[in-house]
This record gives sequence, C-alpha cells and structure tokens, in this order.
Amino acid sequence: MNYSKAFLMIFMMLSFALAGCTSSEETETRYEIQGYMIVHDYDSPQKVGFNKQDALLNLEFESNMGASVEWANLTIKVEVVNSDGTQFNNPLNETCLPPTLVEVENTGSGSPNVRINEIVASNDAGLQDENGDYDDWLELYNPGAEPMDLSNWKMTDAFEEYVAGGKEGYTFPAGTSIPAGGYLIVWGDDEPEEGPLHMNFKLKSEGEMVSLINPQGEVHQNISWPALSSTESYAAVPDGSVNFQQDQTPTASRTNGMMSGQDINPEAGPGSMGTGCMIIQEVEDTVWTFGESILLMEDGIDICGTGDQFPICYVKIHIEHTEYTVLMNNEVRGLT
Repeated sequence: MNYSKAFLMIFMMLSFALAGCTSSEETETRYEIQGYMIVHDYDSPQKVGFNKQDALLNLEFESNMGASVEWANLTIKVEVVNSDGTQFNNPLNETCLPPTLVEVENTGSGSPNVRINEIVASNDAGLQDENGDYDDWLELYNPGAEPMDLSNWKMTDAFEEYVAGGKEGYTFPAGTSIPAGGYLIVWGDDEPEEGPLHMNFKLKSEGEMVSLINPQGEVHQNISWPALSSTESYAAVPDGSVNFQQDQTPTASRTNGMMSGQDINPEAGPGSMGTGCMIIQEVEDTVWTFGESILLMEDGIDICGTGDQFPICYVKIHIEHTEYTVLMNNEVRGLT
C-alpha cells in the first residue's frame, strides 16, 4: 500500500475517533473570511476630443464575496499626477459619480421603458423633417429589452394648464412604438397637420419644461432645459440617464453616450452635473456585476489635457469599498 494513502487513512480514523472527545474547557475557534475584490483595467481608450466627455479607463472586477457589489459601498477616484506619480502643484482628484436612475411610477399594463433623451430647441440647419423643414425636435429612448408602446401617451409644455383643461397636450397616435434599445424623433413645430409625430406646440430656445405623461394621466418625466443656440442640444449622457448636458454635436437617433469622430467641438461650459468623472454602465442599475465592463468618463471638465492638443495624461485610480479589501494596479497610467 502507498505510504501516503495509509497515513491519510490513519489520520482520518483518529480524527473521527477524537471528534467527540473534547474537554469542557475547550473553546471553539472561528475564522472570519476576509472579503476582497480585485479590479482590472484594460483597453484604455483614446481620447476623442476635448469636449469634457472623454473616455478614460475600462474596469472589471472579481471577488470572493459574491457576483456583484453595491455602488453605494464603492468609491472610485481619478487622480491626475505627474509622469513620475508625484502630485501636481494644484492637485486634481475627482470622485467618479456612480450610475443613477430616477424612480418612475410603473402603472398600466406594461413597463414604461421610455425616457426623454435629447432636445434641440433652435434647429436652423440640422435635422430635417419629412417635408424638408428644419423644425425643433425631441428624442425619446427605450432602454428596455422589449418594444415600448406609446399609444395614448401624451406630451405638453404647459402641464398646469393641461391639467386644468386650458391647453390640449399632444397625444401619441395608437400604434406608436419605440423598438428595444431604439429612438423616436418627435417634432416640436406646432404643426400637427404635417404628420402624426408633429406635436401641437413648439420648443422654446430660451428654455422651458416639457412633461411626458402616461395613459393614466400621471407625469412620467419632466425635463427643463436652459437657453440653447442653433448648434446645441440638451442630451442625456449616457442614454436614458438623469445626467443632462449641453452638447454641441446633436445625435438624433444615435447614442449620446460614446461620442467619436472629428466633428466634436469643445464644450463651452461644464456639464449639467459637473461631477468631474462619471461611471458608465451598459445597463444602469445599483450594482457592479462580476465580468461587467464599466467605463470611467469625464463629466463636465477636462480631467486630461487642455486646448487643442492631445498630450499624455498621467493618472492614478483609487478604489475603496466599505467592507472589502480592494486589490488593483496602483501604478501611474498614461492616457492619450
């Protein structure tokens, strides 16, 4: 017989024999497992332009304490440093805002998967309607996995008057729907005779509020915007989120979240939230899931670089969890 197997058998027999033989003075020893999460960064994307909304880093994680972690328990910071890792004279250390969703009432027969996603209130030479007119427009977005039926949903730019019966709102025709993950353009031209998606009110370039109302007459979403020029839109970044900012590159029927290309102009001012850094998820929720890639992105300020140059930006990433030990590469990263 193999000696190692024999030794193992004897050890097991003695263990069983002594299992019940403990003294009254013996105390039980308990070992607490230390929770940890390992964060990986990869495929650092290239900057696409100095528009205060540039991609910085992709991150993923793994943990011994489950398949997800709550955003409420995490803090992620981006620190801009010199190439040798030392601090700037004027340190820049931005906390990245976790994804957020606004609670909306879920009434009626279906899930209200629709969000006001982008507004152009002074369209002079951009998107044209089916008649060739440069009318103002509003984009709706469906973040869900199923088509969204808008039959009998309404929009108004004067909610109090609408409720009082003094002003008729626009009603989406029966059968109007948005495909899963898709967009719908509605024209704010006060010309309903031009087609079913032309509303009976205009969008004011000096700023106002519009309301999206469900078939039960309840407000689903209110959006107010500031004064907009003919080259600007007021867009949710990322799509469907509550983070709205003025954008000099309107993206009708396209995503607002990942801007790319050579036509991106620098922002004239900070984004509406101006957090400095935000966390982008493909599907926003309250947790970061194992294997899910998230993106750290500038929000309203230039974390990396100024002017019209594309210098290397050196950063350190700091991540803390309220309960777990966080392990990650703390070296300086050069972003371009």
